[in-house]
Amino acid sequence: MKTKTPKGIEYEEQFEMLTWLISTLDSRRSSLESRAAIVLSITALLFGGLIFLMDKTLSQIQGLGILERIIFIASFGASFLLLVISISASTAAIGNIRKTRKQVFGKDMPTRLFFYPRETFESCKDFTTYQEEFMKTSKSQMVNYMLGELWILSKEYHNRYQSFRWSIQFLLISVLPLSLSIALFLSRYF
Repeated sequence: MKTKTPKGIEYEEQFEMLTWLISTLDSRRSSLESRAAIVLSITALLFGGLIFLMDKTLSQIQGLGILERIIFIASFGASFLLLVISISASTAAIGNIRKTRKQVFGKDMPTRLFFYPRETFESCKDFTTYQEEFMKTSKSQMVNYMLGELWILSKEYHNRYQSFRWSIQFLLISVLPLSLSIALFLSRYF
């Protein structure tokens, strides 16, 4: 006999649905982290090029007029700042390390025993305790743990996606002053 929840949905159906949702969201997070790593690599490459360009041009800046110097230094500074922000945002999209989960979610942090290692190992100090805790967990409790995991994953994905968007926006904006710097650098040779 299948156990029904108060709303009539069978626990097995809830398990399947929650498992699918958690798996799907975890796949999305992995994809997001890969895309953020690509943006981080591109930004780091541009940052390295900017540093190289700064090294080559700042020693020769005396050959520029005062207005060109100001534009050159301002465009370098803007590029530098925007790329640093993009690097920071990309890194935050890959792994949120600035705050603990309790700092982010506070008292709204759901119990996620078996899904969150820290909480699991704080509750279960050895394998025997872990096994006992697992065996006495009811289907209803497991559904609640899974819902907690799904909620946290959704919030984390949202936060990481926002950081990812910021990293791309700052990367794209940084191209403008970087292009101006390159144009000023190349204009001396034509």
